[in-house]
Amino acid sequence: YLCLTKTPDYLAITNPTYYSILYGAEYEYPLFTTHNYNVPCAVCYTSARSSKLMIPAKLSCPFSWTEEYEGYLMTERYTHNRNAVYECVDKNAETVPGSAGSINGALFYHVITTCSGLPCAPYISNKAITCVVCTK
Repeated sequence: YLCLTKTPDYLAITNPTYYSILYGAEYEYPLFTTHNYNVPCAVCYTSARSSKLMIPAKLSCPFSWTEEYEGYLMTERYTHNRNAVYECVDKNAETVPGSAGSINGALFYHVITTCSGLPCAPYISNKAITCVVCTK
């Protein structure tokens, strides 16, 4: 996923013959009320802390780390080719104002557990995975 500027600069004056398409990302069937809204860019920056850690399946940080936010682990749908890039999305997810639609370019789906490959104890099958972002 990319964070894009609101004021892009361009070099080429003509369009290339062969290309790929850059889509905005949108929430898809989330647990919160942001379905089909675009995902805004977010950058985690702290002036006093230089290390960032995202911990899946946890809601708290290790001792001496500072919690920045907690939320849900999200990625593309399991049947999509790009489903290996995971993001921790704040439980109070924001949207891009006026972006409600259904372009279906890059999509954010909740990640759930399965007992195939994960131990069912302590994990619970079909439960949305949480996450926390910590800095130090």
